Amino acid sequence: MKTYVTVADSRSETTPDAGQPALLALRSHPETIRDKSPARKPQKKKWLQWALMLIRRSHLYFGILLMPWALLYGISGYLFNHPTHFQDSNLRAFGPGLVQGTFLEGGLDARRSAEEVVGALNTRFGETRGISLDAASPPSFASDFIFASAETERETIQLLLYRDGSGGTLRTTKKAASSEAKPEAARFDIAPPGANRPPNRGRNGASGEQPAATKPANTESKKTSEETSEGPFKSPLHIPSIDPNRLLETVTRIAAKLDPQLAEKTFRVTSAPDLQMRLVDENTSWNSRYNPITGAVSSKLTSAEAGALPTWRRFLTRLHTAHGYPLDWNARWVWAIIVDVMAFVMVFWGISGLIMWWQIKRTRPMGTVALVISLTLAIVVGSGMLQGMR
Repeated sequence: MKTYVTVADSRSETTPDAGQPALLALRSHPETIRDKSPARKPQKKKWLQWALMLIRRSHLYFGILLMPWALLYGISGYLFNHPTHFQDSNLRAFGPGLVQGTFLEGGLDARRSAEEVVGALNTRFGETRGISLDAASPPSFASDFIFASAETERETIQLLLYRDGSGGTLRTTKKAASSEAKPEAARFDIAPPGANRPPNRGRNGASGEQPAATKPANTESKKTSEETSEGPFKSPLHIPSIDPNRLLETVTRIAAKLDPQLAEKTFRVTSAPDLQMRLVDENTSWNSRYNPITGAVSSKLTSAEAGALPTWRRFLTRLHTAHGYPLDWNARWVWAIIVDVMAFVMVFWGISGLIMWWQIKRTRPMGTVALVISLTLAIVVGSGMLQGMR
């Protein structure tokens, strides 16, 4: 015979011998039922659930809306970082073999060039007070490239040389049918015709009009700047280690090696890396730049005012446009790696966002609307930008 016992509105089947003691124990200690029962998790508040859902959906739809721009930034960032990849012009790269036997063989030496600049400045402006290099700030070049170009009726020829003598590129491209306060200048600043220079010379300097245009002076001339009618502040300063005429000769020789027909073209060196150095004159420190093409020397005070850090907006915009791998290992080289990683991540984010969206069926209708709006807006804005670039 079986006995049925009801405890807390529940029915359990027990044997007479085993059930009675257990029943008495439960009745005398009802809290044991509550203690051993699993605790229920408290339900989240409705407003919190709504907020989390809003965050997830906003993340999803913003990703879809920004997908074209994510792809654009990723691809353009990669192209910024690798100027020679996916070229729309005829580009030819070459190594140090073509540079051998030229003026650039072995590369340019910033220290040697800076010492030559200081020596020439002391000869011209030294008088009784000597100008010297600041040992705490080693000289360096402002960029890694030397550019030269030649023009024909139908195309533009551009020759790029790396300043370390490791080679360069030859590019052939078909031709398509605010005023700010001038900073104080050092007394030894040189502004040849065609070079930019602040009009007020500041400390112990003379003032003059903004020059117009010039060509590199022949450094083999025996006539000193003091003997010219231009005077020491306008006569170009050229040094043997970065002689613009020898750079032009190097460009011509390399172009002829690349293509014999280029030997007949007239090249001109349009730019070379500025030499950056810190100079000390009369206990005053200057951040100076020497332009080997124009022979100009420009300086800014090494002070809190002249050397102030850029604003956060300018800092961020300059980070956005910083690209390319420099020849020297420094923070900018690491930044170039980050740009490559970011380019990949942004492209992956755009594609994976579409895949994640498609997995959630209930979001497909609204996601489709967002995707259509995004693509339509991208096409319209892109077309407008294309028209503005013509």
